[in-house]
Amino acid sequence: MSSPAIQPRKNFEATWKSMPESLRPPELSTADKVGQVAWNVFSVIIPIIGLARLAAYGIGRLGRYLILPAINRDKIKDGVWTEYFFNPLCKKMCSHFEITPYTVTTPDGAKLDATVFKHPKATAQTPTTIYFQGNAAIMHHCGWEWLLRESINKNIPQNFIVFDYRSVGLSTGEFNVAKDLIIDGSSIAQLVRQEVQTSADKVDFYGVSIGGAIALKTKAANEILTGKFLSERSLSSFSDVVKAWTVNLHWILQPIVSLAISILKNQDLELDAAADLEKIKGKSFFVYHREDNVIPLDASISQKAPKKDILELTGVDLDKGDNHHNHPLRDYDEFKQVADFVFA
Repeated sequence: MSSPAIQPRKNFEATWKSMPESLRPPELSTADKVGQVAWNVFSVIIPIIGLARLAAYGIGRLGRYLILPAINRDKIKDGVWTEYFFNPLCKKMCSHFEITPYTVTTPDGAKLDATVFKHPKATAQTPTTIYFQGNAAIMHHCGWEWLLRESINKNIPQNFIVFDYRSVGLSTGEFNVAKDLIIDGSSIAQLVRQEVQTSADKVDFYGVSIGGAIALKTKAANEILTGKFLSERSLSSFSDVVKAWTVNLHWILQPIVSLAISILKNQDLELDAAADLEKIKGKSFFVYHREDNVIPLDASISQKAPKKDILELTGVDLDKGDNHHNHPLRDYDEFKQVADFVFA
């Protein structure tokens, strides 16, 4: 076993060559470039076009903040989480795992803050779980901590990787479209394959909330990765969530909602996980709660997943101010089933 110390930070550069072709930037033809210039000119000389584009841009910016609001987090409070939760946890766990912080540079230049927990007895056949966190969270919040403890308690060797998306926490890089987050996830997957040296059929994905959609689409894009997939309280698509939130709006306002959804789709902010359900390979498990107040049942990916692969959480009476979207998984009656899936 390695000495109980956190390893020095390492750097890893992901490449377009190892990225799925669907995520690589398209090469613009001369006609495409001329069309863009012409569209910009029309936006200036024809005010109605310019105003429409400006309104669409504003809705798109709002959509980006709804998808990834953690970019607005309080850096001081996050520093407290790092000092009093993340760092002490790593010190406790470094006698069980080799812990290495990484700066992962994506092919388009974002720099992701990541931490690898590698079991000292790990081989290429040791599963490695990539954890995709949800909204308003950074990896230093330690929502994934139960994975480490269960691995130790069950005495089952496993590796884990946690990271922050671009523009979140200590990660840098601009978030413009949903595909950016899939590039982030795929860059972490390259790290798993090349640095941790995990076999393709042992790379597991675990996503919570919007992280579940990002994880699903990342796994679907990387078809060679056939490990397990766990989705916890996640969404089928961003537009499904918007529809569920606004279902009780007056009929006069519904066309505005439809227009906003159309604009978000046009700007590649959809995060349509359900569209990629049939593309993922390997065992899957979709965990949900019927009374989730953030992702309503009608917008849950569990409602579109195969019935044999879904699990409803039960057995918790909430205190005032708590909710079934963020309440700790460990408290539910079905926690053991989820843990058994991860460590089977």
